[in-house]
Parts: sequence; structure tokens; C-alpha cells
Amino acid sequence: MVTYSYGMTPASEIKAAVGAQCNGRPYTMELVGEDAQAVMDAVNQGIDSHLEACFFPDLGDSFAWQGNRLHCHVSAESMPVLLRRLSEFDNDTAMGLRSSILDTLEIEEI
Repeated sequence: MVTYSYGMTPASEIKAAVGAQCNGRPYTMELVGEDAQAVMDAVNQGIDSHLEACFFPDLGDSFAWQGNRLHCHVSAESMPVLLRRLSEFDNDTAMGLRSSILDTLEIEEI
């Protein structure tokens, strides 16, 4: 596991970790409640002040509700943007979700 200060994990490190863990396929997760809402809020920003988007269907990104669960497929290219946006929300739910996703990629932020 590699360790960085909170919010300082390089995008290249995140992309590499997603690529290695998912063998070139999108990272998948199912979310409910506030975690699901945080992801939808991040995705629905469209192009942000960094002039980056976080949803590219051509790369395999998809976000779909099935009942009360949000099924997510996030490409290696979109994951750094999603994680940056979660850190910018500056609330416990978004920060906790960011940390949890990074933990699954064997990246720790302190």
C-alpha cells in the first residue's frame, strides 16, 4: 500500500491502480444512500472549473439506478476526476467514500 496526504494522490497513480486492479476494465461498485448521492452529485457537475468531465460512456463509464442501488462503472480515466470532486465537497460522506475507494486500490490517504 502506498500513502499520500489527503487529496494529494497523483492522477497517474490512481489511473495505474484502477488499470492494474481491473485489467483494463472499469472499476465497479454499488452504492446506496448518501454515498450514491455523493457520486451522482460529482458526476452531474458536467465540465467543472478544471475543465474536466467525469463521465465518458465510450470508455465504459456508466451510472444507473436499480431500485435503491446505484450501479457504477468508472474508467481509469474518470476515476481521478471523480475522486477529486469528492474531496472538493468537503463533507464526511464524500471524504469517507473517497478514502474507501482508494483503500480498495491499495492507496492510503492520511
